Amino acid sequence: MGWEDLVKRVEALGKLKTEVGWQDTAKYPDGTPVALVAQTQEYGSPARHIPPRTMVRPTILAEKRAWSDSMGQGVKAVAQGKRSPLQVMQAIGELAAGDVRQAITQINSPVLADSTKASRKRRGLEPNKPLQATGLMLTTCTSIVKEK
Repeated sequence: MGWEDLVKRVEALGKLKTEVGWQDTAKYPDGTPVALVAQTQEYGSPARHIPPRTMVRPTILAEKRAWSDSMGQGVKAVAQGKRSPLQVMQAIGELAAGDVRQAITQINSPVLADSTKASRKRRGLEPNKPLQATGLMLTTCTSIVKEK
């Protein structure tokens, strides 16, 4: 392996980006995009009396060091020819998406309104856990690697 090969591999890594969240294809049965619901939950909607239940921003703050460390290990693996740039970026994306999914499962506040609990119960959904009425937000949080 020569210097030029090393430079090409590392440059290839810099041409990729990983996005974590909800893809356009993830929709609730009524057609509502899961990404829209996730955004509404993340920031809240005072007009609709929905308090923020942040899952993404605190996860970024809590995990950015670990993600950075993993990226450093990934760059080293790419430089050594042990992993491809795509493999590294996919691994980082899976790690981050998993961390966001874990955050979703840990949110317990603010507590749901009694009317929300009653509505969920009538529909046979999880009545008490915020962000987990159907499980769709949790299961559809993914990552995708794209070219910059």
